[in-house]
Amino acid sequence: MKDEAEFPQAVREYLQSVAACLGNVPPDVRQDILNDLEAHIRERLAERAGGRPATEEDATDVLSEMDPPESYADAQTAPVHVSGGWRRLTGGQWALCVSLAGLLLTCVLIAVSRGYCNPVYYLFFLACQIAAFVLGIRHWKDGFGKAAVFTSALVAIGSLLFVA
Repeated sequence: MKDEAEFPQAVREYLQSVAACLGNVPPDVRQDILNDLEAHIRERLAERAGGRPATEEDATDVLSEMDPPESYADAQTAPVHVSGGWRRLTGGQWALCVSLAGLLLTCVLIAVSRGYCNPVYYLFFLACQIAAFVLGIRHWKDGFGKAAVFTSALVAIGSLLFVA
């Protein structure tokens, strides 16, 4: 942390907690996260203090709006596989995969059956789009969650127009 003495104690403790929660994150990524978080907190404290030195009360108010330190570990350590293999997908990524997989598998089923569109294929397709839509809403904060909601909604509406 830059100029640690100018921060109220609560902010220093919060940043130390976040750093501890990011223990499994590579050091350069951890430092980037902490620098971004520190800059955000500085900005919020400056807004709150309005030109005067920030107090512990200002820090408490700003930190009450922040995510808990553990959430940074969840967001940063869960998706990364240490050996460099496949990454675990976030909820939003799963939602987008379900939407696209439903579309792809339905197309493959229709192609394999030489263009015959069994109603079960369409039900499978719609079930995948509904599941992706619900997962996307559940993981709305994740950018992929938003993408899944819009993709599944557009593809489902487009298919309804095509079938009707």
